[in-house]
Amino acid sequence: MTDNLVQDMLNLNVRLERKFGETIDQSWALAYHVTLSILRNREDAEDVAQDALVKACLALGSLRNEECMLGWIACIAKRLALNHLRAERRRERHRETSWRHDCFSNVMDEILEQERSDRLWAQINSLPEMFRGVLILVSIEERSVAEAASMLNLPEGTVKSRLLRARTRLKRLLSESLPANCSGNPRVVRRNLPIAS
Repeated sequence: MTDNLVQDMLNLNVRLERKFGETIDQSWALAYHVTLSILRNREDAEDVAQDALVKACLALGSLRNEECMLGWIACIAKRLALNHLRAERRRERHRETSWRHDCFSNVMDEILEQERSDRLWAQINSLPEMFRGVLILVSIEERSVAEAASMLNLPEGTVKSRLLRARTRLKRLLSESLPANCSGNPRVVRRNLPIAS
């Protein structure tokens, strides 16, 4: 009994392989049309239809009724096309989420930078004129101490002294203006206001 069953299975597999080979053109056209109707993209439909035929060829042994071969191939093609479509939608959602995150991060960075700049300028403007002018010339306009001294008609030593005092006051003002839950970072001031040469 077992030998007859094995022989019947082998005969069925041979018949299925022969039928599959005879109907390959028809199977390809069917798989292509099913995948194209779902994916609406020729290149993707061709790739998925080819995958469906390969999968069907490899799984011929699981088909029990050769009369159902075309319907079986259509089901495989449909399932693979839907899987491809779902994967593409996941990739698209990931790209969109990533893009939104990047845009949000850029906007937030710009807002924070603007707030920092506004706070810095508010504190610079609150300095006495004799410190503010030296600080702006040397640290913001990046003029040398000698140039600032010449423009302000002051000795270089006085410009250096006022610059140091301006930076010290600005550092104190900025740390005082921070909210209670933030810690002051004097490096922020140094990064925005380069040291004069």
